[in-house]
Amino acid sequence: MHTTRLWVPKTGFITLTAMLLSFALHPNSTRAADAATADFNRQFGAAFLDHFWRLYPDAAISVGYYRVARLLVVPDDAARAEQLKFLRSSLARLQKIPAASLDLTARTDQAVLSNELQSDLWQLTDYREWQWNPAEYNVAEPFALLLNTDYAPLDERLRTVLVRLARVPAYYAAAQQSVKNPTREHTQLAIEQNNGALGVFGPELEQQITASGLSAAERAQFKQRIAAARAAINGYLDWLKAQDQILAAGCSPAWIY
Repeated sequence: MHTTRLWVPKTGFITLTAMLLSFALHPNSTRAADAATADFNRQFGAAFLDHFWRLYPDAAISVGYYRVARLLVVPDDAARAEQLKFLRSSLARLQKIPAASLDLTARTDQAVLSNELQSDLWQLTDYREWQWNPAEYNVAEPFALLLNTDYAPLDERLRTVLVRLARVPAYYAAAQQSVKNPTREHTQLAIEQNNGALGVFGPELEQQITASGLSAAERAQFKQRIAAARAAINGYLDWLKAQDQILAAGCSPAWIY
């Protein structure tokens, strides 16, 4: 069975094996294994993925799943607590299913998914890249994908972007609160990448808005939210540059908290 792996900010890699589970065929199963496998597919099929995508909408956009595209998760303690709850509860449910009760294919899927969830949990609670790598925080790519992928008419995509834009200031405020003791290399990378992010909210977006069928009120709201998003990115950049100066002097940024 083929799986797809993707980078999920703040938690690491997660498999999309579960997306295939509810469609898998198990022709050689016994009746008992059929029932157990059906329960496994039910628990870790569509409903599991829907919950996952809502926690990680950027990942959903990256693989072309746009049902949750209007969501922009603010990376604060509450969001990480929700991710942690999801990972732990999913692992607990997964571990309650005896591997011996499943057919061979589902047993393999269970093992792969268990390894992935445990890895994600470790990323969140132990590796904690969300804390020391400020380059983890950048809103640009999902916005660029929404604006440049013709998955829907332009007006629909712009309205999705308009909704997401409202949370960009909160996103960068949470990013700044999350980062503690960053490495200098990652701080400089974050400066470079977020400088590039400003371009996503520049003239090309303004041209798309001009060419759209959005109402005057929507255009006015876009103007306000683009300005707020750019201000939030620039604020994060100013903060990152301050961290870089402290690190260049051989001090720990923890001194400024």
